[in-house]
Amino acid sequence: MRILVTGGGTGGHIYPALAIAHRLRKENHRILFVGAEEALDRDIIVREGFEFRSISVLPLERRVSLQFLKFLIKFIMGFFQSFPILFNFKPHLIVGTGGYSSAPVALAAYFLRIPILIHEQNLYPGLTNRFLSRFAKEINITFAESKEYFKKKEARVTGNPIREEILSLDRERALKDLKLRPKRFNLLVFGGSRGARAINYCLAQVLKKSLLEEKGLQIILLTGFLDFEYLIQASKSSKIPLLIKPFLHNMARAYGAADLIVSRAGATTLAELTACGLPAILIPYPHATSRHQEYNARFLAKEGAAMVILERDLSPERLADSILQLMEDRERLERMRERSKGLGRPWATDRVMESIYKLTTAKPSLREEKCLRK
Repeated sequence: MRILVTGGGTGGHIYPALAIAHRLRKENHRILFVGAEEALDRDIIVREGFEFRSISVLPLERRVSLQFLKFLIKFIMGFFQSFPILFNFKPHLIVGTGGYSSAPVALAAYFLRIPILIHEQNLYPGLTNRFLSRFAKEINITFAESKEYFKKKEARVTGNPIREEILSLDRERALKDLKLRPKRFNLLVFGGSRGARAINYCLAQVLKKSLLEEKGLQIILLTGFLDFEYLIQASKSSKIPLLIKPFLHNMARAYGAADLIVSRAGATTLAELTACGLPAILIPYPHATSRHQEYNARFLAKEGAAMVILERDLSPERLADSILQLMEDRERLERMRERSKGLGRPWATDRVMESIYKLTTAKPSLREEKCLRK
């Protein structure tokens, strides 16, 4: 079976697509990714060993402007560039995980009568998936609350597919691989695939002001590439043991070592945290489309799995106090961990695979049938 996977622009769209693609490849199906010609998309996907084809596409500018005209021109170009890719690959199904790069190719597939499955990661659906939902044969969603945004078609709750290695955590091995000190409280701070400047700069001030010194703390800080050198310089005077990296391809190691997370609230991040049962302090990205990260974060907070600090309220003192509260109240931390685990859907990829096989004539292998019956 040939499956064309499209979606990207951020790790939140790429990593669920990769989780699905890895499962399909294990079942000996052929996969082709189509996306924007961006370093993040291409580099991550090619690194994982998948074929990648690029089309011309830009993010949507939501007001009439020169940038909107450029978007429109690129969208039309990407739409027509998709046809030869589809004719050559002859996919049985299109799987779209959202992001502006998925719309042109999925729309072209609709005109060629190729079935489309879309997966929405966020509680509040993105514009691309809301647009493509009218053309899709199947809609998979992460949160049941998202159904109200897809009223014209039935949406199926599957959870958000995550990478298999995330589900096999080993604390001792993680500490050893990352060369971290044992018997310390490990704080993992990251801002998603591109980093988060507000979180980076706030933590830099926490370190400079020594707000968390002598607390038995150890910090794993994933900065993104833009702020890496700044954090290296800012942390020089800190006495806290620090592991600072711009990016970590094997996040399972970081999750395996972590006792508490400070992060943005992208849907894939939250799917991974809950699958691992990790408590978190969430700082939603305020400029995310339709405030979807805030919706995601508040859902976890309402369920008792996280604390939320809006970026406008973020300060070094507020962040340090929140971290200390949870470090010192281990009972609350344990309750958050249990609530997080209860929200996790480690079987999400299995549910998406059910949808894929329902839409295609291919039958699952014996191995897949056993997996889907779980």
